[in-house]
Amino acid sequence: MQISQEMFDAVCSMPRLEGLWIKHTRIEDLRALPCLERLGYLYIGSSPRLDAIDTVARLPCLRWLGLERITRVRRLDALRSMVELEGLELCGTMGSA
Repeated sequence: MQISQEMFDAVCSMPRLEGLWIKHTRIEDLRALPCLERLGYLYIGSSPRLDAIDTVARLPCLRWLGLERITRVRRLDALRSMVELEGLELCGTMGSA
């Protein structure tokens, strides 16, 4: 089952969530993500519609980030400021046309 934008936004309204693992998505943006102030672990799998990840840098408790097959993302600048990360996983084809 692919996670829709609406379902993703609904999950992001759970402020006490500490971990989120999503395998396949139809999400287009991560705007609702900063509502998860306690989120320490985030994995976003195949997300062909997602084109930016800047929002992940606004998660104050994030310690582990996994991104897989986010083919429309062209810039990873947001990762530069995430000095508190203890784990980072980048998999698949990123930035391919």
